Amino acid sequence: MLTLIYYQFCYTKKQWLGTIPVFLISSILVGTCLTIANNISANPIPFQDVGTPTPIFVGPIIFGGLTLLFLISSSIQLLLNYFKEDYQTWNNLGTNRNQLSFLIAGQITIISFLVSIVGSFISFFVARYYYSLVQSLAGKTQLPSIPIVFNFKACCFTVLLISLLAFCGSFIHAHKILNQVIQSEENNNPKGNKLLRVVKLGGVIVLFLLWIWLASVFFYHPASLSGDNLIFKLDDNLLIILILHIVIIHFLSPELPEFIVKLLFRKTYSYSSTLAKWQVLENRSYLKSLSSSVIMGIVLISGFLMYSKVSYGDLASQSQQSNETNAVLLLFVAGPILVILANIITITILSSFAEKRIVQQWNVLGISKSQRYFVRLSEAGIYSLLIVIVSSIFNFVYYVLSLQLAKVMSVKVNSSVNAFLCTLLISILMFIFIVITKISTDRTVDKGTKEI
Repeated sequence: MLTLIYYQFCYTKKQWLGTIPVFLISSILVGTCLTIANNISANPIPFQDVGTPTPIFVGPIIFGGLTLLFLISSSIQLLLNYFKEDYQTWNNLGTNRNQLSFLIAGQITIISFLVSIVGSFISFFVARYYYSLVQSLAGKTQLPSIPIVFNFKACCFTVLLISLLAFCGSFIHAHKILNQVIQSEENNNPKGNKLLRVVKLGGVIVLFLLWIWLASVFFYHPASLSGDNLIFKLDDNLLIILILHIVIIHFLSPELPEFIVKLLFRKTYSYSSTLAKWQVLENRSYLKSLSSSVIMGIVLISGFLMYSKVSYGDLASQSQQSNETNAVLLLFVAGPILVILANIITITILSSFAEKRIVQQWNVLGISKSQRYFVRLSEAGIYSLLIVIVSSIFNFVYYVLSLQLAKVMSVKVNSSVNAFLCTLLISILMFIFIVITKISTDRTVDKGTKEI
């Protein structure tokens, strides 16, 4: 089996190399935090009076690792869509889903292992600058200066952790997605498809009930909680809800974006918008991968801005204490954001392989280059509009909860416009990014057609 994994990887390595960005950033993130944590443990004397700050450097690893487990499914989905004919053939030849899942997980483990070795060495140089950045925010009193040296144990653990996360995440997601892909091809197991929908619906209901339970405290304060205890409870709930929003976004994709597209573009009045609409709805894996990744990033950044504005608004006059708080919060949010940004690059690279087939079909149908440009603009506009709508819904809900916390804390919130401007700015950047990547893919196909 290991020999088969190696030969299959060599045969399809061009496609698997598209996952390099997400594993490289993840390994740099983990390696940086572990290098700093090990150097802090090796120099305990400077931290005797202030306490060890190791936990704040472990936080990004935990949240970044969880985000990687969520987002790795998008890469697998895109690759399985590209190779689904091959895997369908393997299934017809008698290969079961466990063997196929192990084959896919093995190939991802190979690329993650090789990339994490490079990332772990790069993290040593990043760790020095990263510690200096956090030290400038928190101050040398809380983070004394220590020598940041290369740590072999941190390097090995980084490679092991990234490879293990890649294998476990890819095996679980590949097994689940293969069931859907193969069943959709066979089209002979409607009960299995119905069961999957029921399970997903049940998961969404459980998440919403948990969200209601956490949010109810903001409007109906328990009699047993008052004063500082109530503030601490609301503060903890607000952070948990931010993480819960990320999980809900993952569960609602791509069904929620699809519903919004069908609702807003029920009637289309131009050739480009009609073709763009069906292109978005047809490419469900890209819709799920792109929209969920970007929306997660926006919700995290906006939530961080609103949380710090409200929860620590009364520390505005105490600049040093405020900087310490922002440094801690930044560390916990930076991990998921970096992984999400790397995942956007990865899914763009992976989706370009499938896009080439679509462009070739358009050329056969006689769609001109000028018409393709308008289709690409309309397509990017739809994606950007979806990002604005969905992220604004979650941001507005979080903003209302933040105001309730501010009311209890008697903190005056001057403005949270930056959080909403963040949504608009990222959506505009994504519009430009999508247009450029898709047009460049079109030109690559045109260039290859001319050479033939």
